[in-house]
Amino acid sequence: MGKKNPFVTTVGFNRHDPAHVEVAQFLNGMERGKAQYIVDAVMAYQRGEQAGVPVLSETERMADYETIRKIVLQVMDERENGTYGSNVAAAGAMETTEQTGTSSENGLAGLDDNALGDILQSLDAFKG
Repeated sequence: MGKKNPFVTTVGFNRHDPAHVEVAQFLNGMERGKAQYIVDAVMAYQRGEQAGVPVLSETERMADYETIRKIVLQVMDERENGTYGSNVAAAGAMETTEQTGTSSENGLAGLDDNALGDILQSLDAFKG
């Protein structure tokens, strides 16, 4: 015997799990579009899993955020001081070495010149 309506489901969250509480509060705060949001999230997760893209934990995401933040701040500082490009690769390689124990061939945790250019364009856009 199947479900009465296979397109309606009830989800119970664990009130003792902080991640469950956060998600329940977020979804309950949405006016409309919960179903589409959940569909989009599950599809993105499944595509990432199938493509071999690792799903990062909150700690891993924060580590990536901190690395990017340090790089952006360094690039901004070097650009303001007119030294952009002189210490970028060395600093990035040191950052990568500190975090992983290995050195990146092109520095800045694998960011190439195009990625750095994109960062600079984004920074210019914020300056207005």
